[in-house]
Amino acid sequence: PDALSAAPARGLSGAKTPGRDRVVVADRATRPAVASVPDGISDRVSQILSDRRLHAVFQPVVEVRSGRVVGYEALARVAGSSMDPPGWLELAAGVGLRAELEIAMWDAALDAWAAGAVSADLTLWLNISPDVLVGGLPWTRLDRLPPKVVLELSELAPVRSYPKLRAVLDEWRTQQATDVRFAIDDVGAGHANMRHIIELSPDVTKLDRSLVYDVADNRAKQAVVRGLVGFCRDIGSALVAEGVEDARTLSLLEAMGIDCAQGFHLGKPEGARAVLLASSELAAAPLPGARGGLSEAGAAAAVVAEDRVRDRWRRGVLVVGGEVDGEVQLFWRNGGSTYIKKRISIHRDCDDAATEGNLLRL
Repeated sequence: PDALSAAPARGLSGAKTPGRDRVVVADRATRPAVASVPDGISDRVSQILSDRRLHAVFQPVVEVRSGRVVGYEALARVAGSSMDPPGWLELAAGVGLRAELEIAMWDAALDAWAAGAVSADLTLWLNISPDVLVGGLPWTRLDRLPPKVVLELSELAPVRSYPKLRAVLDEWRTQQATDVRFAIDDVGAGHANMRHIIELSPDVTKLDRSLVYDVADNRAKQAVVRGLVGFCRDIGSALVAEGVEDARTLSLLEAMGIDCAQGFHLGKPEGARAVLLASSELAAAPLPGARGGLSEAGAAAAVVAEDRVRDRWRRGVLVVGGEVDGEVQLFWRNGGSTYIKKRISIHRDCDDAATEGNLLRL
């Protein structure tokens, strides 16, 4: 019965993943399958792997109450392709290469993370599907993982055996090489449902952006989020909201008790260099008030930024990371921790009102 009831949801999820103008069916094994795999897809996926056409970008995970960046989620990109990674993963699954493609995405992220010498205090978030995790291939990358990792169980594939998956999660949690925690990704969408949480006892629960979008104006969504806040608190699972796009939503989620958040309001996915700037390079960053290297307008914008940010976080200092293409890179620090990172636009006239408008997104 569980598999039968899950079939429609899997079919819908599978239909959205490959893109438009395709026919998708839910077969008797209740697994979404593309009715016809495009010709040459095996060769194309193999070429992506052999040519190392994957690279990683990183989106910050922010502690809501303090604004502190606690980690980064690695997101894969395929060079020269307009298809998003979930689409490639679905096609790769159809030709038996999903595990290889997922691990190659890990490799791209781990290469960038290691090259950046990112602070050991930051957590790297990696996505993985349940079947690939159970299959064992991720174990071959254990020695490459940083000290703190969260593995996000992807919503794009169903859990076929909870007992097997629980056993694998226990093995990862008890190994001594690195601190590994697990998250259920996109709760409220796809296959990520309440049974996942109950059966797997995740360390982290991530709200799907569909629950976060317009939550400030939707009482039903507010009720669901409040219920999940209490539920996760009772079971000891941190709750992360995805898709936070504005200050109003962030403020409401903070009031509700959300632990952490992601979204364009807090930081867009950026290359490894941005992560490096936000971590290891901060130790050598100029002291507050050292505006060297900035244009006159950039220096004025940084002064406005410091006043605005200090109104929200009373302690700490503003560190100016540099000026690039009409934008100033800013970091807010308190002790040894890195807080909200943001780029603000510089206006030639240093229009304080316009500059402050950008800073409201901090």
